Amino acid sequence: MKIITFIIISFFIFLSTTITAEASEWYIEWLLQINSWVEAFDIELANIDTYYFENESLRNTYLEFTKVASLLKNEIIRKYENDEFEYYQTKWIIKNYKKFIYYSDQIFYFLKLREKWYRWKEIDNAVLESYQNIRVYYKRLKRLVYKND
Repeated sequence: MKIITFIIISFFIFLSTTITAEASEWYIEWLLQINSWVEAFDIELANIDTYYFENESLRNTYLEFTKVASLLKNEIIRKYENDEFEYYQTKWIIKNYKKFIYYSDQIFYFLKLREKWYRWKEIDNAVLESYQNIRVYYKRLKRLVYKND
């Protein structure tokens, strides 16, 4: 009888310890956002510098682009947190998003130089190259983000 009682008590102690350990592990994952924080932080590092354009059309394009890029970033983070992307798919999305934002920032930088010093051949070539890179990374990003839709 003592052995059966010992086994039953040991079993309940084991179960309660396991459940408590798993619950605290889940709480730690939630508290520290272990499953999503690194990727969210990594994508947040990609930003476009602030530029002031004299040309109203260029200024409006810049402002609208920064809004849309922020919406895209938030959508990527939301989809990742909802497990709509696989881990490696997310890594490629972040890599391509960062490159897309980098070359977008470059285009606005060169357009600002072009606005300030009119037209130099080097600046025009840099604008063209940046546009070509934007197109490449945007297409990759679009294909990766909407792959599952």
